Order: sequence, then structure tokens, then C-alpha cells
Amino acid sequence: MTAMTVGRWEIAFKVGQLHVEYFYQVSGYL
Repeated sequence: MTAMTVGRWEIAFKVGQLHVEYFYQVSGYL
């Protein structure tokens, strides 16, 4: 894979991780 592709996957992973953490926090408050 090219460096650009790896960078995109890394960003997507980090963003997804943030969404998962946010989802768990919201679920905890509910």
C-alpha cells in the first residue's frame, strides 16, 4: 500500500475509535 492509503486508513481508524468511545459514553448516560 502507498503511504497515502495507510494515512487514510489510520485517520479512518482514529475517527472510528472516537465514535465508538462517544457512543459508549452516550449509552452510559442513558
